[in-house]
This record gives sequence, structure tokens and C-alpha cells, in this order.
Amino acid sequence: MTIRRLVFSPHADDAVLSCYGALGPGSAVVTVFAGVPEDPGLLTDWDRALGAADSRELALERRAEDLRSFAPLGLVPEQWPYLDGQYRPGETPRQLSADLAARVRAGAPVGAGPAREVWLPAGLLGHPDHVLVRDTGLAACAELADEGLPPRVVLYAEYPYQLFQISNHLRAAGTRDGFAWTNDRPEPLAAWAAEQFPRATAGRHRAGETRLPEITAAAKAAAIRAHATQVDVMDRQVRGQLLNLSNLELEYWWPLHGARAALSDLAASAPAPASALASASASAPAPAGASSAGARNGGGR
Repeated sequence: MTIRRLVFSPHADDAVLSCYGALGPGSAVVTVFAGVPEDPGLLTDWDRALGAADSRELALERRAEDLRSFAPLGLVPEQWPYLDGQYRPGETPRQLSADLAARVRAGAPVGAGPAREVWLPAGLLGHPDHVLVRDTGLAACAELADEGLPPRVVLYAEYPYQLFQISNHLRAAGTRDGFAWTNDRPEPLAAWAAEQFPRATAGRHRAGETRLPEITAAAKAAAIRAHATQVDVMDRQVRGQLLNLSNLELEYWWPLHGARAALSDLAASAPAPASALASASASAPAPAGASSAGARNGGGR
């Protein structure tokens, strides 16, 4: 089978939540932060909020959820041993950049040659784990491009972060539509892209859209429910709209003109390191209207 896409999912649920339409035959998925903490007595604030008594046991269950969610698609995600951000506060995995570059270079299946199409998280809301995967992935793709082997690079808008992005933008503009928790308004995502990639042409700021058939959206909902440790909290954060099929049917993504140019733009538009959203000590994403210090560092999405 020819593998068309190599999809990097920061956490166990990100790919099925955000780019389900890009999965299936012809795709390979890497779950980057699928490691299990060694300390049997560890219990982070986020895991406690999920009702867990032990972070190690929860991390093991998340790996099992990852496998269950992809099984109906005939996919087995590669689960890398890197720890979720909540288990490594303030630390950047030293080997991640090299491993991700090697994986892109190996292609899919491994050994088939450089990947021809790479999907990376966009980094909506600045989740540190997502930004790390995005930027190391872009750097790997830029290296290949410099060698004359440029893969097609796509950034996918993370769900449900896109609901927060849309809601916050609409409310800032003074419209009550921001309280609806729907993702059928692509304009706020285009505004985000314009801020992140100011030198791209205006036409590239508007995200591409995948509209899933109803039967596929229902299968996506089932795949999301497989992540049972996460679903209830995520659903409460978006006022019960997480599994709304009209939300799940729409997926957004940006095909990049060039990885090197994208990295340059992102570096120029990056917020100050003290930003709460970029801080490695951040926790769970706050409901729209709450302090941005609530952006969670790890545990999913």
C-alpha cells in the first residue's frame, strides 16, 4: 500500500479529533507524547481533575485508548516514549528534533524514502506540546526541501481548540455568536493565520475545509469516545458541543507554501516567552472569556 500521509499527533486524541478525514488507508500516524511516567506516586493536577488516582496508570490507559480509537480505521499509531508536558514541566525533550527529522526522512512505511506529505498541528492557543511538534516538524521538512526533496506540508487546526479560537475572536468583535461553540465560522481561523504568517498571501490565510459525510462524522465521534478518560472534561469545556456532529463534520487545515518560510514567519510573530499560553507551566484550556493562563500543558488535545 502506498502511504500518502505521515500525520503527527502530539497526544493520543489529537489526530482523531482534528484531522479524521486525513486518516485511513494511505496514512501513518505518530503519537509523539505517549510516554508513561516512571514515578508510581505521581498525580498531576490535570489527571486528578480527570478523576485519576495515579498518573502512570492514566498514561497507560491513554495508550490503550489510542490503539482502540484507530482500530476501526485499520491503523496502528506509532507511540513514541516522550512524556506529555504535564509530566516534564519546563523540560524540552532533547532527542525529539532528531527523532522527528529521522521519521520524516524515513517516510511511511519506514524505509520508503522521505515522506511526501506531512501533517502537523497548527499550534492554536499555543499549547507547548503542539508548538514543539509543529516547529520541529517544520524544521525537518525544511531540511528535506533544502536537499531538493520538499514534502507537502499541512498544518491542521486542532479540535476543540478551534472552538475556543473562533469563540474568543467573535466575542472580541462584540458579537454574541461567540457563545454558540460552533466551528462553522472560518474567518477567525484566517485571522489567526494572518497573524502567524504575515508574509503569506491573503489567499493562503484562509484554511482549507474538509466536510465529512454524516456517516464519517459519526465514526469520528465513536473514535473520540474511545478516549474515555478525556471526553467528559473536554465536553464540559465547550458547553456540551464536543460531539455535535455539525462541529465534527468540519475540519480545517492549511497547506503551506514552504516549511522554511513558515518557520521564519512563526519566529517573527512569536509572543514573548512570558506569555501564559507559551508557558510550560500552563494547565487546562479555560472556557472562552477566562484567563488565557488556563491553556493546558499536556494531557491531550
